[in-house]
Amino acid sequence: MAERAARVAPEVERATRELGLLALGESRRLMTAEIYSKPVDKRKDGKAKWTRTGALRRAERLQSRGFGKVSLVNDMVYARRRHEANKPGYPYHVAAGRTAHWRDDMRQRIEPKRQRIMAEMLRRILAGGL
Repeated sequence: MAERAARVAPEVERATRELGLLALGESRRLMTAEIYSKPVDKRKDGKAKWTRTGALRRAERLQSRGFGKVSLVNDMVYARRRHEANKPGYPYHVAAGRTAHWRDDMRQRIEPKRQRIMAEMLRRILAGGL
């Protein structure tokens, strides 16, 4: 029993790290697809309405929140507003073709892998028997 108990903390940390990296990678991939793959809008004179910097995607990062907890955070001042834009009841809107709810999409996409990672973690913890 003590041997199995000793496996818990490292396995939880391993699974947490794996899930965090999976979420971060998928979040950045979705930001590329939903935001950065679209051409910058043009003004009437043909000039770009903004300069694309990629800052929003670069600011997406993992933050440890204690044992077995990790969160995606984004320090860009407009990150939440950009993500929530065009959601029902949210006051900020962007052109319909620029809607990008990348974190919501990320959660759906990684769910099967999340379940597999958690199941593998439990199998490794319980592998030694009682």
